[in-house]
Amino acid sequence: KYGLKFGLYLSPWDRNSANYGQPGYVVKNQNQIQELISNYGPLFEFWFDGANGGNGYYGGTRESRSIDTKTYYNYESARDSIKKFHPGAQIFGGTVQDIRWIGNEEGWAGDTNWSMYNRGSNPRPAMYGNEQGSFWMPGETDVSIRPGWFWHASEDHQVKSLAQLVDIYYRSVGHNSNLILNMPVALTGRIFPIDSARVIEWHKTLLEE
Repeated sequence: KYGLKFGLYLSPWDRNSANYGQPGYVVKNQNQIQELISNYGPLFEFWFDGANGGNGYYGGTRESRSIDTKTYYNYESARDSIKKFHPGAQIFGGTVQDIRWIGNEEGWAGDTNWSMYNRGSNPRPAMYGNEQGSFWMPGETDVSIRPGWFWHASEDHQVKSLAQLVDIYYRSVGHNSNLILNMPVALTGRIFPIDSARVIEWHKTLLEE
């Protein structure tokens, strides 16, 4: 209705799956991807998280499981499936990304932040890009309007201030980075009124500047 483009987040690392770390889990993950890309869209972005493995409650057993992030998830196959259904979709994360994580969850990109980058080694951290990079891989900055990524009533007084949001805008969008502002959904299924009012105030302030 308002022209927002649609993206999906699917974490390759399922901390509750009994067969995580085994070949069968990868098949299940690929099937989940197939379900998502064939039933929803059109997609603007498909987001994979870091998915490095570690501590979880795998099938009810609390333990740590390690995987090789470069090979285990078969990102190449996932990319082929995503691009088949949504050729223009941008992939975030994994080994076949079109856009890169800026390297922090604080809401700022480097000054200067180049859109070029390499899929291998780079001389400087991700928040600066690579002027001599081989791929057009612009940075994406993610930050939450609250201390964390989920809604908690105890954090209602910790919603970022207008000044903080304005600073985040100029240090992300103003530094040649796309900004994703996380707004946790409350237990009502809606964005909490404080968060909503703060973002509207932020929008009006940016229009005035």
